[in-house]
Amino acid sequence: MTRGGEKFAIKLLFAVFLLAIDCCLFCSDKAFAAQNNLVINEIFPSPSSGEKEWVEIYNYGELPLDLSKFQLKDGAGTAKDLSSTERFIEAGEYYVFEINSGWLNNSGEIIYLVERSSQTILDRVAYGDWDKETLPDVYLFSPDNNAPVATSGKSISRIPNGTDTNIDKNDFRPVASSPGNENVMPVFSKDIKINEIVPTPADGAINEYVELINLGGETIDLCGWVLDDIEGGSSPYLIADGISIAPFGYVTFYNWQSGITLNDSGDSARLYDPNGEERDKVEFIKGNRGQSYSSIDGLWRWTTTLTPSSSNILTLEPESINEDPPNTVITIKQARGSQIGSTVLIEGYVTAAPGILGKQIFYIQDLSGGVQVYNYWAKFPLLKTGQFVRVLGEMAANAGEIRLKTISELDIIVLQEVQDQDPQRVSLYDLNDDLVGTYIKIQGTVKSTSGENFVVSGSPEIAVSIRKSTKIDKPKMAKGDKVEISGILSVYNSKYRILPFDVEGVKILSSGVLPLTGFNKEAKWNLFQRVRSKPRFLYANLPRRFQLAIPY
Repeated sequence: MTRGGEKFAIKLLFAVFLLAIDCCLFCSDKAFAAQNNLVINEIFPSPSSGEKEWVEIYNYGELPLDLSKFQLKDGAGTAKDLSSTERFIEAGEYYVFEINSGWLNNSGEIIYLVERSSQTILDRVAYGDWDKETLPDVYLFSPDNNAPVATSGKSISRIPNGTDTNIDKNDFRPVASSPGNENVMPVFSKDIKINEIVPTPADGAINEYVELINLGGETIDLCGWVLDDIEGGSSPYLIADGISIAPFGYVTFYNWQSGITLNDSGDSARLYDPNGEERDKVEFIKGNRGQSYSSIDGLWRWTTTLTPSSSNILTLEPESINEDPPNTVITIKQARGSQIGSTVLIEGYVTAAPGILGKQIFYIQDLSGGVQVYNYWAKFPLLKTGQFVRVLGEMAANAGEIRLKTISELDIIVLQEVQDQDPQRVSLYDLNDDLVGTYIKIQGTVKSTSGENFVVSGSPEIAVSIRKSTKIDKPKMAKGDKVEISGILSVYNSKYRILPFDVEGVKILSSGVLPLTGFNKEAKWNLFQRVRSKPRFLYANLPRRFQLAIPY
């Protein structure tokens, strides 16, 4: 070979070498990109007895991938190899990795999909109440973004299939499991409604019931649907397999089977489809014993005829027949003297707006007295302290305090805008029932103090209760301190109490230092000299009233 030929051969070999390196790099990049097309697609953390937990992996890319190169890790850092031997997942296919029950926490967990050799995180899903990261990744972790937890027999599924926005609560839904298949959101009937509620049956609480109606023309399987009452009330009731509702038919669920206990004073009934979507919600306030709250001709009415699993019938008690509401305004004092259950119309100034002393109440008063206004659902118009309002409601009582119960925000009309309201100065000895519900100011001596409450001496003595909603910081005080209190005079279990509602409501007027009884000036001076000549601990161990009297 000539020298020129040798040079050409060397150049050719070098070019082939560079091309090979480039190809390797390209293939490596392509392989890395391909493995990033793997996602955790479905999680089954809460199997029935005898079943296994599983996690479904989905390859939404265009290349097959070897599963033996990947692991799953849980929140405790425990690793599970997807395969111990070479096993490929083809493009567009699913792989269901089964685990013995107990690896995944039902209430909350975080699962990582990682490349085994480099421990690179390819995907991460957190669900339920899981509140920390185990492996740091490029996405900021927040428990607020967790996927919802799945009830027994359901899985946490990525919907739409394979979509990953890195916000798990948006990407996943608790639905019927579909291992090895595309995840789709099932469509459930909109024709299932709540039709009748009996919260206070005459024959005992176990016979409370909620009735459903099917307004459509097809039989609907109710398996997986959920009944519930007000948020934070009874545990939700998951309707079991084998229960269906015929076209235009009814199904009744009693307390003895559902465990749902409805509050006699007012509650709500809610219905959810298996996707977790709220399909119906009915709120009610207190009815009479043995009455049914029923949907009749498109309106919800109280009726004395109970009709479980049949058409509703309106039957009114003679005393329950609706009369025209009163159109004559009476004084608050007259309203307080009215019979419990009677409907009255009053006017007065708002002394403590809704939300200050409780979200369900506010207080108003006129020249004759004051009263608490109550609404179970906290349905009030936007009210401010000092507004002059007209209120229509039913007289009621709670824990010994008279109050006016409204049904909706339409029962309250603002007649005049804000005016400054000053408390009425009252002696402790002049407290009486006519002042209950009014804005007053008293002075007295602290008898005892505990937490956010304290007691002021008097005849009778009166408790002062500072509620968190007022955002009042209770000043430091001790027994014997003289205080000035401004607030609403209330009654609780036949005892008076004052409810301050602004930062000026609690003032310390003077310290409660007691005099050194029996000590003349000379005796005080001699005691002072003796204390000054002794170690500090002697002074510290004197009773507090002696310490305060001696200028150490």
